[in-house]
Amino acid sequence: MLSLRREHAALFREGGYEGLAVEGPLARHVVAFARRYEGRVLVVMAGRLFAGIAHGAESGAPMLPNAAAWRGTRVVLPEELERAGFENALTGEALSVNGRAVSLDEAFVRMPWAALKS
Repeated sequence: MLSLRREHAALFREGGYEGLAVEGPLARHVVAFARRYEGRVLVVMAGRLFAGIAHGAESGAPMLPNAAAWRGTRVVLPEELERAGFENALTGEALSVNGRAVSLDEAFVRMPWAALKS
């Protein structure tokens, strides 16, 4: 994320901040926002409060929830981003937008956070 911030300094410094709605069974376990500047968009989503949703957490070892745990939970994008294509800046994977939403079981396949750039 620090490299991304360095590469797109104006987006972080001058870009508008917009909190995004999260819907679904694990909505309270996610924070999401978008930053926009001169046609560039960055959508950041991060899981939180993992206790109780991470499989194997009862063993005492720190665990993160797997992608299946996020099924049914989604981040709702602003209308004008409905047709945007995104790449996860942290993994390089392309991500599709379904309607106006990003499904977290797709976005959180490798880890429960993502930084999507348009």
